[in-house]
Amino acid sequence: MSQQIQQESSQYVEEFEQESQQVVQQSERYVEQQTGQFEQQTGQFEQQSSKSGSLKKACAAADDAAALRKAMKGAGTNEKVIIDIITHRTCAQRQEILKCYNREFNRDLIADLKDELGGHFEDVIVALMTCQSEFLAKDLHKGIKSKKWCTVVEILCPRNTMEIKKITDSYVDLFEITVTDHLAGESQNELQDLLVLMARGLRGTSIDPDKAKQNAVHLYESPTSRVQQENTKKSAPVKEAKKELNVVLLIQILTHDSYGQCQLTFKEFKNLHGQFIDDVVQNELSGDLEKALLCSIDCCRNIPNFFANRLRKAFEGAGTDDITLIRVIVSRFEHDLEEVAAAYERSYGKTLSRAVESETSGDYKRALLSLIEGNPAQAGSAGTSISTRVAEPAALVYHHF
Repeated sequence: MSQQIQQESSQYVEEFEQESQQVVQQSERYVEQQTGQFEQQTGQFEQQSSKSGSLKKACAAADDAAALRKAMKGAGTNEKVIIDIITHRTCAQRQEILKCYNREFNRDLIADLKDELGGHFEDVIVALMTCQSEFLAKDLHKGIKSKKWCTVVEILCPRNTMEIKKITDSYVDLFEITVTDHLAGESQNELQDLLVLMARGLRGTSIDPDKAKQNAVHLYESPTSRVQQENTKKSAPVKEAKKELNVVLLIQILTHDSYGQCQLTFKEFKNLHGQFIDDVVQNELSGDLEKALLCSIDCCRNIPNFFANRLRKAFEGAGTDDITLIRVIVSRFEHDLEEVAAAYERSYGKTLSRAVESETSGDYKRALLSLIEGNPAQAGSAGTSISTRVAEPAALVYHHF
């Protein structure tokens, strides 16, 4: 009797375990099935959302393209519509408008703009509609050919490695020569070293206080001190000679060190030697090398201040340097134009808008003011919230040393 009960119990347990296992397997299959359905539905939803977003962007670009075509079609040109659209779109959005216009109307938008517009107003609008790397590559080519080395520094020095690569790639496409080869053929000696290294985009991102102190020492010392450091076993002491600027080291710092590292080195230099690095450069050098180094130091020290100074120089003299004015405002629109405008007002006691108003006129003035006074972080079609502002490197801290 007891044995029979045990057998029945074992059989019951075995049946129970089998049923439990079946239930578990059914549950796992159900979960897998539901998960698969959920993932499929999620994928479909994401595809639909992506398509919806793409359609919205396409519709916005199509609407802008149609509005631009209407503004240029017929007897007169509606410059206000052109300004309102083109100066309130991001670079990426403008490129979408360009593609849509060319496709939908089988016409070249930039060619149409050139036909309908004129003067510096045309220059601003065409610059905005041109791919940024191509636009800067063209100005870089003009700067190298005319040996305007501060223009070359302005285009290369404040940009990161990726931006420089895009510019130099566009340069080869446009002119069938590399930037470095062109610079090597147009410049010499230390100036060539500075510009060629800058064009290679070798700037780092780190900050090292000890390195800044060491470089501050070696930037300005006597030649005998350098010799003694190389050969510390001299038999007789050498009389300390006049200090000299180590141009090779300065070029290395300006083209390889992060902006923050440069700023720290400049600060240590002032603390150690009692004078600004700029003053030493001015006292010891001259000509194109002096100007290019001073421009590079100004840029590495504080980028918004640097561009504010470039704008001030564009306004000075008998006539306005419209090429520089357009390049700075257009190229910094989605980067730091607000900071540049604030730096201009701090430095010169006048708003950038007022300066532009006094130096320009007509639709040219209205287009520039629209860029300066607009909010580039919110540039885009109605109903969108697109920001393409490019942050400066994390190491960059704006100080004036």
